[in-house]
Amino acid sequence: MPIKPAWTENQSLVAAQTLTASGTDTDDLDITTGGYDLVDIQWKGTFNASASEGCTIEILSSSDSGTTEDTIPIFSIEVSVDAGATSVITIPVKDLSYIAVKRTNNDSTYSITNETIIYSGRYWEST
Repeated sequence: MPIKPAWTENQSLVAAQTLTASGTDTDDLDITTGGYDLVDIQWKGTFNASASEGCTIEILSSSDSGTTEDTIPIFSIEVSVDAGATSVITIPVKDLSYIAVKRTNNDSTYSITNETIIYSGRYWEST
């Protein structure tokens, strides 16, 4: 029986929270339990109109379901500040069983508001 890829979309990892000035937050995603072999992680946040620094997003892996997370990220990107605007970035993650999405607000004065993280997971189904 043939198989084809299918997607579970718009799954919430973080819903409309605030990342405080100089704050760091980490949220875990168990990819294997979801039955996925690939996930697209989408981060969205609104920068204060007076902000001068962006946000660093890191993907950390874990081989023991989050008991021990890597201290060195497998992926890291700085989202440049777009003062007063909402920024969105999608990060594909493949061939990992468990990840942590760590975000650091690089601005020491202003929070990032309306921070959300959603993901889509690819799985395989019989046709």
